[in-house]
Amino acid sequence: MKNRILLIGITVFFANNLYASEEVTQKLVDERICKQQYLEAVFKKHVVFSNSDNSSEVRREAERSIDHSRQALSEKGSFCDALEFLLKHEELLEGDVKAKIGERQ
Repeated sequence: MKNRILLIGITVFFANNLYASEEVTQKLVDERICKQQYLEAVFKKHVVFSNSDNSSEVRREAERSIDHSRQALSEKGSFCDALEFLLKHEELLEGDVKAKIGERQ
């Protein structure tokens, strides 16, 4: 009886560790995908910001999106969180593109 209980306990322990291991592995895979998507999105924003044919407001929005997403990446340490912030940030900035001190006029 004690052997069965011990065997069940060991099985549950390893099953939990295996599940945790798979979860960590999946998170690493997700982070790699998010990193690639984040870099592509930031690159596109850089292109918008660098294009002098774009209006000041459009360029400013791109600059702010990049800056805020980098801050989110720094704080959270996750490319998935930074990507989500970058994609949602466009909605947050609508109508708020007036130049602030230190920004390009």
